[in-house]
Amino acid sequence: MDKIVHYSIVDRLSSGNVISVSIRITVKGFPVSEILEYHNEGKWSQDISTISRTYNDGEIQEQWDNFKSRLLSFLDDDNMRIIMDIMTDDDEYYSNKYKLNVIVTSFEIID
Repeated sequence: MDKIVHYSIVDRLSSGNVISVSIRITVKGFPVSEILEYHNEGKWSQDISTISRTYNDGEIQEQWDNFKSRLLSFLDDDNMRIIMDIMTDDDEYYSNKYKLNVIVTSFEIID
């Protein structure tokens, strides 16, 4: 099934859940072609290094760096990717291992 799924991934270790990122995964064809993109300043990019956040609070800036590290590990974890692949409209998943909350914000089947 060809689809585009938008996710919000929230850092559960940050105070008040202030650290998050939006990602989009596009899945097409067979064998499957998958494109993972990160949203930053109104644009989508496949390069996570394009995502930057600047916080006045040094502690939150440190948390952001830690979040990016856990996010990359989470996205490289095949078990987590399988869970994300079966998620649909309004589904939500919490990973205790990575301390991340994954929320489907949009799910579109492509004809």
